[in-house]
Amino acid sequence: MNTYASPYEIGLGDSVNYNLKNYLVLINYIKGETDAKGYTPESNRTILIDDNGQRITVHNYKQLRRNWMLFLTTTVPTYDLPKSPILLLGFAGILLALVTLYIVNRDYFASPLNQDRRIK
Repeated sequence: MNTYASPYEIGLGDSVNYNLKNYLVLINYIKGETDAKGYTPESNRTILIDDNGQRITVHNYKQLRRNWMLFLTTTVPTYDLPKSPILLLGFAGILLALVTLYIVNRDYFASPLNQDRRIK
């Protein structure tokens, strides 16, 4: 079924349908649950927001319908690695600096000139 069985199932950012309009869940207050700021609501209520930034409060979570189709058709953002030579040279420079730091550190502590290694 597309309805929520309890207010605990409603998640922030859920895509829902209310009165034949699509919304996102902005805040979900649950009766008796204290939030991070110490507020404890006396009744269940869900604050929804639409695409225009308009907010609406729903007091009966059973009136909300899940938007499974919107969830299934939403694309997941991916990151394409850049092919810019400047970025690749920068990455190579950072890698070279890390390798140099490792080698110098390793050789310093293995050196006989290291005063920390001298026997007292």
